[in-house]
Amino acid sequence: MLRVMFLLRKFDPSTGLSKFVVETTRRMNSIEPVLVTNKIRDGMKDDPRISHLKVYEIGGSAGRFLFKWSRIEEIVRKEKIGLINVHGGFLSSLAIPSLAKIGIPIVFTSHTNKLSVGEFRHLFFMDIFREYKLFLDVGDVILSLILPRKCISRSLRNPLLNHVSYPTPSEVSKMRLFLPGMKVSALPSGGVDPSIFKPSVDARNDGTILFFGRARLIRGADVTIRAFEKVHLKYPKLKLQLLLLEDIDSHRIKKMVRNSKARGAIDIQIGENHDINGIIALSTIVVLPFRWPRGMPSHPLTLLEAMSCRCVCISSNVAAIPDIIIDNFNGFLLQNPENPNELVGMIVRAINSNSDEIGNNARDTVIEKYSWQSIAGNLESTLLALAKV
Repeated sequence: MLRVMFLLRKFDPSTGLSKFVVETTRRMNSIEPVLVTNKIRDGMKDDPRISHLKVYEIGGSAGRFLFKWSRIEEIVRKEKIGLINVHGGFLSSLAIPSLAKIGIPIVFTSHTNKLSVGEFRHLFFMDIFREYKLFLDVGDVILSLILPRKCISRSLRNPLLNHVSYPTPSEVSKMRLFLPGMKVSALPSGGVDPSIFKPSVDARNDGTILFFGRARLIRGADVTIRAFEKVHLKYPKLKLQLLLLEDIDSHRIKKMVRNSKARGAIDIQIGENHDINGIIALSTIVVLPFRWPRGMPSHPLTLLEAMSCRCVCISSNVAAIPDIIIDNFNGFLLQNPENPNELVGMIVRAINSNSDEIGNNARDTVIEKYSWQSIAGNLESTLLALAKV
């Protein structure tokens, strides 16, 4: 049995990157996972979702990726770790040279593609000042633009780094050109369990549009509300349901709903909803107009969960979403997610579409490409093969 250290900065099983580690490791048969992280979310150490993991919380700065290297090496020796699997993005890859000093093989699993200036095109100026994470992302962009070859060469050309995986085939192609001889593969950064997120046998609620996820404006709740106000004029019986997890923009979104001209047709709930699976399954149209591809997996879990429930999904042309959604086949793809008028047009298209056909195509896409079982199997095969090299 191979013991693998899964290394990430901050661990919260309800968020994308951490959920990826939880869902993939619990489906592995030939690997004993050991999780090492700077910080575990309060109250999560005894969470039954991570009972299969041996967990080490080592402190340090989760935000600036400062690990206690001597502590990591101590855990490697104590647990007889055979391989280290680093999870994260560009900044996380900068840890590889220090990890290499431990002297065991390393696999880097990236959950984001390399940042580019173009990804800022949908951001509002104040977004950067509201979200501390965007400061890190801005720094990430500056590093990847000014020192791309130096940083990547030092981190990803390390002789103990055996394999690199990126979320999208396009990024894999680029990295294969830049890293000749390196094993580079595509691995989705998010998945879903189709046996849990499945269509309801009950009649769907055709009169409601659903938006769900964290209460952050960069996920498009504000644009959704403005677009709904216009759609509601044409379809006065239509409702908008906002199911949000508490986050930095909770109060702003609640204020937008209170001040909305269509506030009587908008239902907003903030907090954990234990019936979220059932609510998604009963929804016909789900709107997720992400403006910023960071702070979430390149393959957003909310989108995959809704598609798995056979919903007609409207999302945006950021991150890996264009690899998931084929416009008018298994969903609808926004080109300009900060433009409420484009979203209005997409919602009208979705209302008048063949929802059964698009929903069936959406679920088929998820089952074929994005089930946790499939992703876990691919990652496990990679780790086992590299451990034998």
